Amino acid sequence: MASAGQMQHPVGSDQFRPLYHLLSALSRSSTLKEVIDTGLSTLLEAMPADGAAIYLEENRRLQLYAARSAPCRWVNWASQEGPFAAGETLAGPMVRLCDGRSAGDLEGLARAVFLPLELDHGVFGQCVLFFRHAQKVANEESGIGLVMAVCAHLALAIEHQRAEAERQRVEHRLQAILENSTAVIFMKDRGGRYLMANRRFEQLFGVGPEQVVGLTDHDIFPQELADTLRQNDLMVLEQGKSLAIEETVPDDDGGKTYLSVKFPLRDPDGTISAVCGIATDITERKQLELAQRRLAAIVADSADAVISKDLNGIVTSWNAAAERLFGYTAEEMVGNPIGVLSPPDRPDEMPGILRKIQTGERLSAFRTQRRRKDGTLADISLSVSPLRDASGRIIGASKIARDISRERAVEREREELLKREQEARKTAELLNSIAPVLAKELDEEKLVQAATDIATQLIGAEFGAFFRNTKGKDGEALLLYTLSGVDKKLFEGFPMPRSTKLFGPIFRGEPPIRSDDITKDIRHAKNPPYNGTPPGHLPVRSYLAVPVVTRQGESLGGLLFAHSETGRFTEAHETIISGIAAQTANAMDNARLFEQAKQAQEDLRRSNEELRRANRDLELFAYSASHDLREPMRTIALSAQLIERDATAPLSPRSASFLANILNASTRMNTLVDDLLSYLKASKPEEGTLPSVNAEVVLAGVLETLGAAMRESGATVTHGALPDAVAIHESRLSQVFQNLIANGIKYRGSAAPVIHVTCEEESPGWYTFSVTDNGVGIEPQYAERIFELFKRLHSREQYPGSGIGLPISRRVIEQYGGRLWLQYSVPGAGSTFCFTVPRQAG
Repeated sequence: MASAGQMQHPVGSDQFRPLYHLLSALSRSSTLKEVIDTGLSTLLEAMPADGAAIYLEENRRLQLYAARSAPCRWVNWASQEGPFAAGETLAGPMVRLCDGRSAGDLEGLARAVFLPLELDHGVFGQCVLFFRHAQKVANEESGIGLVMAVCAHLALAIEHQRAEAERQRVEHRLQAILENSTAVIFMKDRGGRYLMANRRFEQLFGVGPEQVVGLTDHDIFPQELADTLRQNDLMVLEQGKSLAIEETVPDDDGGKTYLSVKFPLRDPDGTISAVCGIATDITERKQLELAQRRLAAIVADSADAVISKDLNGIVTSWNAAAERLFGYTAEEMVGNPIGVLSPPDRPDEMPGILRKIQTGERLSAFRTQRRRKDGTLADISLSVSPLRDASGRIIGASKIARDISRERAVEREREELLKREQEARKTAELLNSIAPVLAKELDEEKLVQAATDIATQLIGAEFGAFFRNTKGKDGEALLLYTLSGVDKKLFEGFPMPRSTKLFGPIFRGEPPIRSDDITKDIRHAKNPPYNGTPPGHLPVRSYLAVPVVTRQGESLGGLLFAHSETGRFTEAHETIISGIAAQTANAMDNARLFEQAKQAQEDLRRSNEELRRANRDLELFAYSASHDLREPMRTIALSAQLIERDATAPLSPRSASFLANILNASTRMNTLVDDLLSYLKASKPEEGTLPSVNAEVVLAGVLETLGAAMRESGATVTHGALPDAVAIHESRLSQVFQNLIANGIKYRGSAAPVIHVTCEEESPGWYTFSVTDNGVGIEPQYAERIFELFKRLHSREQYPGSGIGLPISRRVIEQYGGRLWLQYSVPGAGSTFCFTVPRQAG
């Protein structure tokens, strides 16, 4: 295909009509498509070609934009055969001859004219006219100038439309950015009046883009904030450069902080005409920064060790608490493996934790141990959480370690105490179960044998023995009292243990002795003649000996246990045997006391029998003596009366006095005999079951009996409420009432006697009676003497009587288990006597 080169021919005036049409149509075109369509029409009008196509450069390649009346094969061929280079200048039309090809893409195409679309920046496209007959091109060569003019105008129109489209596209993009931006974007003139603001401004401050134009910050914001914003704008205008300023705007949540980047806008001549600002809400970032600073402060000051590491176990952070806990400084640990803290017995724990962290698992607080710098182990409570980057990818682990060494020590101590308590409780239960077995046996030898058997079995000894402390002719001696686990005949040929370091302390009541291997014990094998173990003795390695001591500190002997193997007896065994030894001592003491009690009971029985016999003899003697004394007393009194009557002459005063003394003495002797019999009768308990008597009825009878004495003395006797059922014989209660009231009448002062009887139930099952008088009273030092037999505080001339009433009354009350006493007395102001009587049961 040959090139015809550039063609320049004059153009006829009629040929300008298509150009006019083009210019008119281009002035009405508003889109690039309209411009292209108009261009194709004008080209075909300006040169009668068989087809036309327009190509524009896109991404440095010619791209078909539009074609008319041309087969696709021609159009595709022309896009590949364009003769113009992009950006080429001063390009002219090019004609390509197809030499009448009759096959392939160019079938039927004779000529193609390529016309450049060119502006100042060079070629940016091409127009192609297609001819089926070569002569058409030759006949229309004069129209080349016209189509070049069309292309020139078409290039201007295309560039204009493309620039406008790009401007609109940029403007639309900018507007979309402004409207959808999360940042606040605004523009103000030099006077501070808003020229524009985006939708975000409206959302935050309630002023729309149309409303904001012409307003100032003082029209929108509070005075103080508006002043600050204006001052910041002036700084930009004065300095003529961009400034980044933090500005805080109040709102319902307390206020938001914005990072405002404010910059000047200049006119083409460089004059600053406006201030533009882009304000980004950094409230969350500020809060996050504050939270991070606080978190950093918390971590730094935390009492817990806070450590971070990557997925390879390399330490990335290490706080002060970690330094205190593990002894390593941050400089020593950051950048180094965390494995130095792993204790020897937990080599797989840390790798296992990292594997779990890599899966996103979080390990809540669990107890473990870590090795300090000095090699000691620290008990810690450890929590581990995954660390993630901004995309959520796990990049490491955060560990919080709390030192729980003190708590663990307390727990271990508590566990040990609990274990000991459980062992002690178990031992106590065991000993409590043994105690009844020993307590019910009162035969000493049998109970000691039982204790030895039980103890031998409980601690797994091969044999056990109890040696009894006995007193021999030479002082202290030992006796093999019981044996368990082996035949007693095996010990018959062996001497008794001597007071060596292994045996002596036990039989003196000193603390127990326990040895894991007696053959290696320094207290063994040092005493001749056997130096430890006699020939033929049972093999002994483990040894335990416990003293048997009573509560009073008396050493009764010792329990000894042995085993042929070493280390068989523990501290717990020692505790158990000590308990059994104590119970054995108590049981032996009880058995001994039982024997002593049996002997005492027998002695008491004999004493009581002898006492009863003596009492019977005394009673018979008293009755006999009283009977024998009455007869001579009557004879003396009668003889004295006969002497007085038969005297023929008046007796001398002296003889009369003697005779009167004889009569008075005989009378007092009869009274004493009567009182003695009364006391003996009061000392003798009434037989039969206790009756139930009405105290008020009994008192009424007594007052009737004492009626003459009361009238003679002018006495007044009153009483409160008295019980209707007391467990005492009526005669005995009457005797007590009569003695106490009669004393109140007899031992009166100058005033008439006033006596009052009351009763209260002061303790369950007992009544307390009180008899109060206004008599002469009793000195405190004589409060007990008045209850002694025949003891008087006054002469018989002052107050007659033998002084036996109160002893008889106390004796009566004591017969019923009660007591009688002087409760209150003031000399010259009267006395109160009290006595207790059992209430009637039921």
